[in-house]
Amino acid sequence: MARLVLTAPRPRVLALAAALRDDGHEVLELPFIEIESLADEPAQRAVLADAAAFDLAVFVSPTSIDVFVEALKQPWPDRLCPAIVGPGSLEALAAHGLDRHPGLLMPAGPPFDAASLLALPALAAPCSLRVLVVRAEGGNRQIEDTLTERGARVTALAAYRRQALEVDTQARETLARWLGSDPSAGSELLVVVTTVDSVRSLGELADGDERTRSLRAARALAIHPRIAESLRRDGWARVDLIGPGLAGLRGALESVPGAGEGSPQRSGRECD
Repeated sequence: MARLVLTAPRPRVLALAAALRDDGHEVLELPFIEIESLADEPAQRAVLADAAAFDLAVFVSPTSIDVFVEALKQPWPDRLCPAIVGPGSLEALAAHGLDRHPGLLMPAGPPFDAASLLALPALAAPCSLRVLVVRAEGGNRQIEDTLTERGARVTALAAYRRQALEVDTQARETLARWLGSDPSAGSELLVVVTTVDSVRSLGELADGDERTRSLRAARALAIHPRIAESLRRDGWARVDLIGPGLAGLRGALESVPGAGEGSPQRSGRECD
């Protein structure tokens, strides 16, 4: 059993926390971002209504999948093929019954990111394809710009907005208590980091309270090499690179002494 600090955005962190508690772990939800769907805005509704006219939908994250599918309000269009960056997004597709789509595009191995997706042969010359890129408001334009340069007809759908969250008092108290407990008691503290922005927020949290100054001494689990490098630059001494998604985290926990000894039954839920 481990003590896990989860920094994934809300509401995705809620499902991840529930699955890990079912596994027998203690979990602290510490989201720094909340996702606000923009699907009901007029411009977004117009794009969603035209979803069947696209050949490819590129999803930049599990959140983009959840927001899009929940807002679609129609069966998945037959001609629309999903393209995703990695296993975390594959779990999100599975939750909606879309992980076995015959036209699914995903990098075969790490690093799971936009560059690896764009390197797939199927996207080398997407001439005349109508491509929908589903991302956050103000999100990275790398995918849409690259595909446009390669000849695709690209539409960007800003499906959601990221809103900053304040860490609540109860979460601060729990984190301070965990950091102040005896590490030999058997439950190692593990901080799961899913974005570079979370590294910054964790640093501010550590530096803002005397009781949490030892946070960087905890073991951090990063889902991408860029996040791991950012953690190391920020002073985290123990950083492990893990696979994305719930499956990647569960696999990493199996290698942590004592962490894989939680509940003998697992929920089987797949969420990022």
